[in-house]
Amino acid sequence: MRRRLRAALLAAALLVSMAAGAQIRGALPMELAPGPLAPELKQNIRLLGMLDLSPFKERIPALVELSGLAWDADEKVLYAISDRGYLIHLKPHFADGRLADVTTVAHYALRNRHGQPLKGKAADAEGLTAVNQANAIPGDTHLLIAYERQHRIDAHRPDGTYLHAHRLPPALSAAGAYRSRNKGMEALAVHPQLGLAAAPEWPLRGTADTHNTLYFADGTTIALPRLDARNAGLVAMEALPDGRLLILERAHSWLTLTLIVTLRISEPVLKPMNSKPMNSVPSREVARFDSALGWRVDNFEGLSRHEDNKFFLVSDDNGSGLQKTLLLYFEIP
Repeated sequence: MRRRLRAALLAAALLVSMAAGAQIRGALPMELAPGPLAPELKQNIRLLGMLDLSPFKERIPALVELSGLAWDADEKVLYAISDRGYLIHLKPHFADGRLADVTTVAHYALRNRHGQPLKGKAADAEGLTAVNQANAIPGDTHLLIAYERQHRIDAHRPDGTYLHAHRLPPALSAAGAYRSRNKGMEALAVHPQLGLAAAPEWPLRGTADTHNTLYFADGTTIALPRLDARNAGLVAMEALPDGRLLILERAHSWLTLTLIVTLRISEPVLKPMNSKPMNSVPSREVARFDSALGWRVDNFEGLSRHEDNKFFLVSDDNGSGLQKTLLLYFEIP
């Protein structure tokens, strides 16, 4: 019995050491544009550095297909989730206000209610937001994660441990409501007044193609204009302290091999005071990166506010050696 206990403790220690791992640095600096930009390519945001995290893949196989980000102000950690069911802890490093490097601190498998690592369709983590991450109380952060294909929202600890299921907005509870299994919940954000919002990548069946709809737990829905481009999808969002929403959309064309990434910011979203089921909220585009115009974009899917008006974006490399995992830092003046 004592020998088995020692073996179990040793195995547990090895698992912890493998999860935490050695801190690794060495991301490659990149420019989002290949050279001086023509006036028509300038954006209404300030680019503050971009890193290629692809070199980490050889040391950390979990660091692929990143699709969601959340900043923990108390722990100074940037969390990233993977379509393959992993949670990665990153520490960004800055120089003169620009993103200069990033350290991988730890990585964990996301786990189910039985403590087992998520696998297959159950592991397809897409949307991420953090709770209690800026209350000056260390150690009480938990993460809400939206899963696609097996549509649900679960709460996890920062080590991947399952906490509980979160109630879905009513319109998102039926699997048949989505255009397809792979066009399910993609984005999460905690609004300062309305609470948790979730959004699918494509509009639900029976809703207008011209708008993206955000769904809140109490049944409130907010409609925002949708990117008018082929295969456009809402892939991430972030709620700002003043009630505005920053929306990340992405569109691609297999015919022309082009990729468009846009950032759109809404007017402040207020709790509806009437019986209308949907409130259309004006928004404006603050950035558009079109690969056909020379932008070195990839499949950006994760967005998180860092501090003030500064944000992170991360790209999903689809597990392909032809794509990169890019971490972009920018400011909306």
